[in-house]
Amino acid sequence: HGALGNSLVRSAGLYSRVSRLEHPMTERSGQRGFSVIEALVAVAIVAIAFVALATLQIQVSRTFAEQRLLRDQVSAQRNALALLRDINIMERPVGSMALGAGRQLRWSATPISRPTRTTNNGFGFGGFEVVLYRVSVELAPPQGSSPLLFTIDKVGWRPVSTAATAIRTE
Repeated sequence: HGALGNSLVRSAGLYSRVSRLEHPMTERSGQRGFSVIEALVAVAIVAIAFVALATLQIQVSRTFAEQRLLRDQVSAQRNALALLRDINIMERPVGSMALGAGRQLRWSATPISRPTRTTNNGFGFGGFEVVLYRVSVELAPPQGSSPLLFTIDKVGWRPVSTAATAIRTE
């Protein structure tokens, strides 16, 4: 372009367009906004971050649900143990009990020791016979859920007649 060409281009209002075509790399620094590629990269980074956050949220939700289930199971086991504590397993080696809300407590005991007489502080036999039992416990939840199973060892007892005690201690 000569001097005349530049003045024509300037007077027609096309100076900036021609200038960019002649020097495309130097004019970019004054431009505002983002290019399409920059916007796509930003969207990709945000999408990756959202996928990571969604995955984390799913894991936290699952962990919370598992924790709640385990807490409920431990609570049910404690309640079952409290109820079984008051039962003399030698008198009721097999039984069941309704717990409410559709739950059922069932147990079955098997002796794992021979009957033994208690002692009276070293002065002969006491008034009870004791046996150690292995008790299989089932906590049956409402229909549709699997039962919670566990075992405990528990002592069962029964009074021995005082006449038999008196004969053995003499």
